[in-house]
Amino acid sequence: MPDPRKFKDRLHHVLPPWVPDGATFHIRIRCQFNQLTRELLTGPSLGPALLASARHYHRFQRWYCFIFVLMPDHLHMLVMFSSEEGMVG
Repeated sequence: MPDPRKFKDRLHHVLPPWVPDGATFHIRIRCQFNQLTRELLTGPSLGPALLASARHYHRFQRWYCFIFVLMPDHLHMLVMFSSEEGMVG
């Protein structure tokens, strides 16, 4: 299992040069269901925090979020990243 501390600040890849500034991305994040805690992404502790985080990044123009769909075990979002910081900034 990868060390989560390695991924705390930024994505560790470079976007291909053919991806233009201002491109819109569909991002899907899927989580494994935790059988012990039975915690879902839509649960009372995670759901509001994830939505607040999406709002925060949108409000402070880190990204422009067209849509953010939160499901019990995954999320979808259509986002455009700030041209100053980009996706990996």
